[in-house]
Amino acid sequence: MSLPPELYLLAFAHLPPSSLAAISLCSRLFRIWAFPLLYNRVFLMNNEQASAFASRVTDQELGEPTQRIIDGLRFAEHVKCLYVGHDDMSVLNETLQLLILAIPSLKQLQGLVWKPWLDYWDGATFLSHAFASIRDNCDNFDSLSILIHRDGGFDEFMDFRLDFRGRLKHLQIQTDDISLWDDEIICIMAKVARFSPDLETLDLSLHGNLSPEAVWDVDEFCKSLDGIRYSRLQCLKLCDAAYVDLASLGDISSHPSPFRSFLELNHHNITILSLPPPTRPFDSFPDDLHLPADIFPNLREFEGTIYWCHQISKLRYPASQLRTMNILMERPIYEEINNYNNYGYYDEEKALEMVYSALRSCSALTELVLCDDFPVTGDILRTLSECAPGLQTLTCFLDLTEAVEPIIPALPCFKRLRRFTTNKHILLMDHIMSSGREQPLLLDDISRVNVEEDHWW
Repeated sequence: MSLPPELYLLAFAHLPPSSLAAISLCSRLFRIWAFPLLYNRVFLMNNEQASAFASRVTDQELGEPTQRIIDGLRFAEHVKCLYVGHDDMSVLNETLQLLILAIPSLKQLQGLVWKPWLDYWDGATFLSHAFASIRDNCDNFDSLSILIHRDGGFDEFMDFRLDFRGRLKHLQIQTDDISLWDDEIICIMAKVARFSPDLETLDLSLHGNLSPEAVWDVDEFCKSLDGIRYSRLQCLKLCDAAYVDLASLGDISSHPSPFRSFLELNHHNITILSLPPPTRPFDSFPDDLHLPADIFPNLREFEGTIYWCHQISKLRYPASQLRTMNILMERPIYEEINNYNNYGYYDEEKALEMVYSALRSCSALTELVLCDDFPVTGDILRTLSECAPGLQTLTCFLDLTEAVEPIIPALPCFKRLRRFTTNKHILLMDHIMSSGREQPLLLDDISRVNVEEDHWW
């Protein structure tokens, strides 16, 4: 019995590229259906692939006889997202020139993920020309993710006008090292953000050096935005490599910190929030940041350190509406050791109590993620089930020094748990299957959680 074409297309949309490629060889009709999906995302992981892709696009547009176009299918018109390189790749100027020639044919291009190094002499010039070509030829382009390298051809990049005519909706900026040029990186980020008042996603989780001495100042970044309001901002990520001065943030005088002003100006539509970690032990943090009681009325997903989760849980709307919480440990490297035990770690009891308090306040929480610096035991699992009885998804690292057996009796305490992602999923699987659990529980490997998603926006 044949199925309607709509059902085939719906099924094809959920297949990985390898399966789409295999299905496209089954029949002419399947090829026509699978072809647009197969080229939605194009990954160019080296100069050879990038050059071959660009050459094929330009040859098809010029009607070269060496390029057979089967059934009139041209892949360039189906490319929506282009992934170029990786953080160890150095793109050649010749490759960039070929890509510049191919870009006008990518009429449906919506997003670009750029990660390679640039040629030291002319790379920044060619990349700015590529961006200008995208701006002038790709009317649907609205998403940019760029990895900026130190001494990788980007020193002059900030001199170019990174203006996409206000069309950018999703912006992600990353860098491999910010320890030596924090002023430049702030300038680049602010320049792109100022030209994009309709941003819906602003991801500045730079994934750089995490030491407190090598962080960029989020107050300086917000100050350089000159009070611009992003009325459509829904996702704000400032985690990993930013510094926030809590004393200034909690000051409600007539001169609030630029970061506080930015949050109060743009918090209304934010549903996903990731805040930068403070640079001091939480024992020295202020008990109350005096944040407005009605701030973040639409917040659904939050990522931050233990202290931040505790503060967010005290706010009216997040406490009743927050669905997902990703709890990170405080910064591990400090010169002061006054608030540490003899081994240099935080007071575990106080940290756990702050976590439990935050979970008790967030009554609607359904998903919880604990970082790898937060090893979980059976007793901790039981307490988590009492503090967050509505959890359906839990991701955590189990204590490697503890056997699997104490974990098994703790899992049934989560009455609604449906997915458990951990580092011991294989060992737990046999025990859970033999325990006769009434509700099905999906076990997953935590290493998959750390894999970067294809669509970051």
